[in-house]
Amino acid sequence: MAGRWDRARCLLAEDVERAHGAFDHLCGPDNLNTGIRGFPPGFDLESALLAILRQHPAPLSGELDEQGLQVAALQKQKTPAVVRTAEVSICSPFWPKKPELGSHGAHFVGLNARNLPWDWYGRPASDCQNENFDRWAPEMARRVA
Repeated sequence: MAGRWDRARCLLAEDVERAHGAFDHLCGPDNLNTGIRGFPPGFDLESALLAILRQHPAPLSGELDEQGLQVAALQKQKTPAVVRTAEVSICSPFWPKKPELGSHGAHFVGLNARNLPWDWYGRPASDCQNENFDRWAPEMARRVA
């Protein structure tokens, strides 16, 4: 992350998958997500989002559409600074994500879901996700202590 910050740029996170929903065609070539995002001083997020919606009206029918709208808005003025997955991993036991921490932490995907309604190798996916988080809890506590 060091050396890439420009006070006029927004900040987004790299992703291991492309997930921009109805706004995918506006989101450039990179796989980005909004699990980490930052704004330069004075950035007007509301105006940026409304500008995209005025130019490309689309219903927001899920979290991927919402993420795509934000990615499109945050990269419209200037290429965003990007936190790489090696720095902050997309941490999950489910491929193509990785069940490890990055050098600066992790974005634990799926923990905010009350239930992942599918099985992973014969086990409830929610149990697998929660075990992965629990496995890393002591290390995360150590890093922030």
